[in-house]
Amino acid sequence: AVNTVGGAFGPRGACFDCHTIFRTPTIRFTPVRLPGDFLSRGAFDHSVREHRVDRQGQPSCAQCHAAATSGSATDLLLPSVSECVECHGQTTARSPTPAPADCETCHSFHAPSHPTPRPPRPNFSAQPRLVPTVQTTP
Repeated sequence: AVNTVGGAFGPRGACFDCHTIFRTPTIRFTPVRLPGDFLSRGAFDHSVREHRVDRQGQPSCAQCHAAATSGSATDLLLPSVSECVECHGQTTARSPTPAPADCETCHSFHAPSHPTPRPPRPNFSAQPRLVPTVQTTP
């Protein structure tokens, strides 16, 4: 049993990357410490309801993270952009609640957790002008 545990938690063992084993009179394991953000320049927000549940209100982790097809505990299981475009950048005809989809929606290249500054919008001035009228015959 000790060899099995030592092999799993030792260097190159399946559990080594996330857990540390300490040799003490009683075996003690360090809890998993997953990083809070695997994409430090990304701005994905799991607190958005549509990112957490499906259309029926059920938890939907497997909808984006392919754990069922994963063959390794070290897989990050990050979804592909094809999952995101199901809602982001769609028209209301395709998605009842379309979400924005410009680069800054997901990526911040200046500082994580701070949105990338957007360029100022052009300053249009409304100038009066003559509009030709069209004569219609009854």
